[in-house]
Formats: sequence, structure tokens, C-alpha cells
Amino acid sequence: MNSVRINKGKQNPNIFTKLHTYLQSYSKSINVMFTEDSAYELPAGEQADWNKLIGRKAFIRTNGSLNPLDWEFGRFEQFWVWRKYEGEYQVAKYVRENDKFWWFMERTANEGWWKTLDLTWFTYLLPSGSYFGGNNPTPNRVYYHVLVP
Repeated sequence: MNSVRINKGKQNPNIFTKLHTYLQSYSKSINVMFTEDSAYELPAGEQADWNKLIGRKAFIRTNGSLNPLDWEFGRFEQFWVWRKYEGEYQVAKYVRENDKFWWFMERTANEGWWKTLDLTWFTYLLPSGSYFGGNNPTPNRVYYHVLVP
């Protein structure tokens, strides 16, 4: 089990936890559990950014071609993301292609219960680990658990 702790004023967990989530991103699925220590309050007027739970990314897409002229360069990401919003934990699939963003399959995760997330839809090769928020660091310590079944 990987207990992810992001300290107050930070956006990333420590390097060992981050590396652990990198390795977990190659699993077929993970279980995640949010607890009372996962909660946080954003300042008034702050948008409810999604926090990156686990995912993969790429900077080049070949689009099935061996010809570099057909390749795309940029920022491509596939993640499971989470947030505490209106009193509940929400998880969703997140896809980024350069400056375009999509969220799919928003679900509620109950505090204190394991939630299984399928990772087989990840197609990019580079792992990417847990990260809090968009531009702002955690307002308090945030803590949750990730387990490969």
C-alpha cells in the first residue's frame, strides 16, 4: 500500500511516494481510499481544481506512423483525478492534449471505503504520479491511500 501524504504548502508528495505512484501506474487497476485526512478547504473564490491521483503522459505521439513528419509534439496526459467538492470526494478520468482538457466518468468515492479504478485505458508510456491542485499548494496536509489489488 502507498500512503500518499502531501504536506501543507506543497503540491507533490516526497520523492519515494512519487516514485511508488509511478510504478503503480503500470498496474491494471488500483484501489484508492480517502479518509478524514484527505479533506481540504480552498479559499473563497478559488476554483475547485482536480488533483492528479495517478496517470501517464507523453511528449510525442506517433499516431501509428514511423514518419516523424506525422508525429505530434506537445503535452499529452491521461490521469485519474480527484477533488473534495461540495462535501464529497469525486474521481474522474482526465485527458489532456496540449491546451485541450476532458473529464469523463465522474464518480463519488465514499470516505473510508476502497474505490477501484481501472488503469487499462492508459496508453501513454511515461508514468506520472500524485500532484495537488492546479496553481495553488495544499492549504493543509492531505493524506490518502493507494493499493494495487
